[in-house]
Amino acid sequence: MNISEYSFVYGHKNIGKNQTSDDGQQDGADYYKYKNSQAKDKPQNYNLSYVFVIKLHFTIKPFLYIKIASEKIYKQILSRAVMESFLAKIIRGNADAESRKYFLRFGKGDYKRRFLISFNNGSKVKIRGGFEWANDFVRFVNENKETKFSGVIMMKDKVPGRDGKKKGGSFAYEVSGVNLKEFENAYYYLLNVNDSDIVLKIKKSLPKPGKNEDKIDDKFCSLDLDLKYWNKAKEAFFLDVPECKKAKIEHEILINEIDMPKGVSPEKIRELAKRKGKIIRKMDCDGKEVVKEYKLEV
Repeated sequence: MNISEYSFVYGHKNIGKNQTSDDGQQDGADYYKYKNSQAKDKPQNYNLSYVFVIKLHFTIKPFLYIKIASEKIYKQILSRAVMESFLAKIIRGNADAESRKYFLRFGKGDYKRRFLISFNNGSKVKIRGGFEWANDFVRFVNENKETKFSGVIMMKDKVPGRDGKKKGGSFAYEVSGVNLKEFENAYYYLLNVNDSDIVLKIKKSLPKPGKNEDKIDDKFCSLDLDLKYWNKAKEAFFLDVPECKKAKIEHEILINEIDMPKGVSPEKIRELAKRKGKIIRKMDCDGKEVVKEYKLEV
């Protein structure tokens, strides 16, 4: 407080020649009112930035949580959306009717060179496989590319409005330029696709059962992919394969126990019997042998 303010507050005679002491005291009171009114009217600039940050924090915080949560949910959905091959389902204990059907022909015993599959990564990804991979190859293409299929579809039941040829216990439908909505849950998809970045070729007659293991066709299905599809293909078909440029994989199926169902019709026994043993997965990865074993219960 300077001298003039002191005099103004305490009514010093030097304030004005014509002012009395009482006048000076009144002026002092007026001064305090003046100062207080200034303090109230004056914006508290030093707090504005702090208040702004606090308000901004509570405004955007819920959106940050929503963004983080949505990213986690998206990643979970994405991970679940990755296609599982029939063999991946068996190995992971997620067997369904589709994956079990490839084991129905096996009784107790040791079966070598089954479920053959290979890949070679160059300018394109080239995948080859036995007949068991036909449905999974078609589903992989269908899930990753909007395209049309041509070839033969084998169904257990008749498809309304279409003419199919009876073959054994199924109906064969010759198709051209179709999607799969009309033919969901097919027994076998023996189809082709010729696209700019996906070429699928599958033979049109299933091999006869009982072939010698050395005569099993390891190129019944062929799938050529643009490299951008490799990560998804690896996740679907080669998840446990070490990093390499090319690999050949065969499986030995050892079944040492079969649990027969009770109280079912004879024709259902084979279908519902539970086979137990192990799968030996033999891989040739860039010339290096890798062997993995998995429990089998299907």
